[in-house]
Amino acid sequence: MRWRRRKCAENETVTEARLLDEEVDKRLAASRRARPDHERRGQRVQDQMVRNHFGELFRLSMEGR
Repeated sequence: MRWRRRKCAENETVTEARLLDEEVDKRLAASRRARPDHERRGQRVQDQMVRNHFGELFRLSMEGR
């Protein structure tokens, strides 16, 4: 279940998007490992919210806002 962005016209943009995805995934995985089991409940929902937030920031930056 990987988070996918809308397809971009420019290869640089796609590469940038993939690098951002990988960075977010690494940070989320590290934060998950650092938590005890009883705190991991609902983590998938929280991870998805974080990914959506980064996706929105990326989209706005591509629009020049």
